[in-house]
Amino acid sequence: MYLRQDMWKLSLCVIFLHIGFSDGLLGIGSSQSVDVQGTLTCNGQPASGILVKLYDSNTLTIDNLLATGNTDSNGGFDLTGKINDITSMDPKVDIFHNCDNSALVS
Repeated sequence: MYLRQDMWKLSLCVIFLHIGFSDGLLGIGSSQSVDVQGTLTCNGQPASGILVKLYDSNTLTIDNLLATGNTDSNGGFDLTGKINDITSMDPKVDIFHNCDNSALVS
């Protein structure tokens, strides 16, 4: 995430990040999963209805979208993603909210 210093009004508390690995089919790659839970606040209040996306970040190719969702009325979210890949998963969470600022935070 790229954030301008004056946009830190939006707070993110990631409660749980779990990456699981198991052998892939036919020994090619491995099945990997990630679960991300957190709570978003804006100016100290729950940030509800905020778009949150979970990706597997890639260096040479386009990032893989694993899950998408919106925060609940308490600002909470829970995203789970799975992928079969030959490289280790590199999870990334994008949050789309401006928190009383004119520039989009992503």
